[in-house]
Amino acid sequence: MVADNTQVLHLFIISARGGESFVLLVEREPNVLEFPRITVPVAALDDEALLVACIKEITGLDVSIAGFLAHDGAPIDPPESRFLICRAVGGTPHPAAPYTGWEWRSGKNLFTLQFLPRMMVDELRVFMNG
Repeated sequence: MVADNTQVLHLFIISARGGESFVLLVEREPNVLEFPRITVPVAALDDEALLVACIKEITGLDVSIAGFLAHDGAPIDPPESRFLICRAVGGTPHPAAPYTGWEWRSGKNLFTLQFLPRMMVDELRVFMNG
């Protein structure tokens, strides 16, 4: 259960290297990939510096915030959580517990993942074509 004064964010962190787009995925257990997730105070949603610091603490990456994705009705856990799009601008991933590993997954390979909400597929396509 999430406290009333906090917000769960699923992080959609995109990196462009060598002309290709990659998305950071983390492992909570071996071979189970998901987007990094953080819980922040609701007040942090309007404080970009605080959000960036929270993201660095959980992922090890310096990011620039691109914005929140509108929810398209796809099931997410918890239902009141939100997706935050970020661009990696520095650092090396070293996710904090409870994650056991990480990988940069090619954006081209993400389109077939069943857990990827449609809104994220669309955003990734825009990023890759932009």
